[in-house]
Amino acid sequence: MKNIARAATAASLALLLVTACSQENGESSASAEKAAKSQPQLGSGIATENFDESVRPQDDFYRYVNGKWLDRTEIPADRSNYGSFTELAEEAEEAQLEIIKAAAANADASGEERKIGDFYTAFMDKDRVEELGMAPATPMMERIDEIESHEDVIRYIGEQQKHRITTPIGFWVNNDSKEPTRYAVYLTQNGLGLPNRDYYEKEGFADKKAAYGKYIADLLDLSGFDRAPDRAAAVLDLEERMAMVQWTPTENRDRNATYNKFTLEELNEVGDNFDWPLFLEAAGIHDKIEDVIVRQPSYAAALGDIVRETDVETWKDYFRFHGMNSAAPFLSSDFVELHFDFNGRTLAGTEQNRPRWKRAVGMINNVLGEAVGKIY
Repeated sequence: MKNIARAATAASLALLLVTACSQENGESSASAEKAAKSQPQLGSGIATENFDESVRPQDDFYRYVNGKWLDRTEIPADRSNYGSFTELAEEAEEAQLEIIKAAAANADASGEERKIGDFYTAFMDKDRVEELGMAPATPMMERIDEIESHEDVIRYIGEQQKHRITTPIGFWVNNDSKEPTRYAVYLTQNGLGLPNRDYYEKEGFADKKAAYGKYIADLLDLSGFDRAPDRAAAVLDLEERMAMVQWTPTENRDRNATYNKFTLEELNEVGDNFDWPLFLEAAGIHDKIEDVIVRQPSYAAALGDIVRETDVETWKDYFRFHGMNSAAPFLSSDFVELHFDFNGRTLAGTEQNRPRWKRAVGMINNVLGEAVGKIY
């Protein structure tokens, strides 16, 4: 009897425990469900509204995923292409503009903020820019006039490494790709006004090459040089000769073939006719490095012969053109329009130049580095 009573009591306790747990679980579930409903629902991140379901994904997956976006989105007139990252970049430009304009309006600004404000104010002063014409480029043209020998040509090529002017060879500094704990100087082919050697030798680019020759002549003429068509023809011939010994885009993608480390002594053996010590000294790095990585050794070797075999006057016209081509976007409107007509419309397929304020923001970031970011 006692055993039966104990069993009944245990069963009652167990039933009460189960009931209590069930009630607690029910209340917990209800609370969890309520909390879940109060939280914002996370989506997949995939913009399904852009899907074009009239296209089978196995036939054209790109069109299937992006079809509706492609149909409704127009490329802005000041862009040659457009995508989500371009959209983000433009939003960032507008945000930066507010920072820059605030710096320009701050009479008490100092340091980098003052630099930003002064740069923007000067860039946006169209009346002053029109008044100056090509005067800001005059010191550069006067420096080119001083060139008298092939040694002067090499010296000038080295000097311009500091000013980002197009020259037959250039360098940059980055981590050594095979020894990333150290920095290295990379020497690379350069010097062409068209994108690469294909534009000089392939028939499919003949119209671009012809337009480029005309642009060289027009820019030299606008800059006040006589016999512009003859000078332009000589400059284009020089570039074509350089292009024919440059590496192709495919060859330049070979990471091993473009990694050729030379000590400064060994560099002297790469192209006997190019005075590498003079070039490095003019560039201001001769006493700061022990070696360089030459990306295209055969071009570097051939460049010395091209320098010596081309008359000095042609080199001076080459430097004049590329100097004015670099300066043109920042001079008076006749230079800006001529530069954009070839480099923007003809070469890149862009219908119209970017608004002046966008160009100002871009140049401030290009010249002053992270200054705007620091204020942000």
